[in-house]
Amino acid sequence: MLAGASDVYLVKDDLVINLLTQKEGDFRDLTIFSGKVEEVNDIVIQEGKKKATLVRNPQGMWLLMPQGRIVPQDQVERLLKQFKNPIVNRTVAIKPKKMIAYGLHKPKMLVKFKLTNDTTEQFAFGTASGNSVYLYPSETQTVYEVSNVLTKMIKEIRSTGNADLHL
Repeated sequence: MLAGASDVYLVKDDLVINLLTQKEGDFRDLTIFSGKVEEVNDIVIQEGKKKATLVRNPQGMWLLMPQGRIVPQDQVERLLKQFKNPIVNRTVAIKPKKMIAYGLHKPKMLVKFKLTNDTTEQFAFGTASGNSVYLYPSETQTVYEVSNVLTKMIKEIRSTGNADLHL
């Protein structure tokens, strides 16, 4: 019983054991973006032939280019944190010829992060599967099935920063 609460909760014992025996690298600790959030200068989002770029100006504000419209910093920070610690349903090790099965041979969207140290990290979004989408970081041989929260956040940023730009 929790202090101050009159409800009693029954917790299945294997759930507790599974949570307590998680090791670093298990899904709850999985990171797909290895850069530091504060080192991201540009975010390039491309869907087909349409492209939008978020640029951090010297004052730390995010602008959607080329129009220069301001995007709320909290939206961009939430997106970066979601890339840093995504909700991963499963991972699949793949060879390039098997990318078709996940819609990654012709990605629906590409997202590229440009960092202050002149490195980049790129992610390809494949087909959706229920409430998930397949994501492929370019530096790995792994496909991640992640919550489609990422794609929803990207669309929210685009619509907030620039109502005229519909990718």
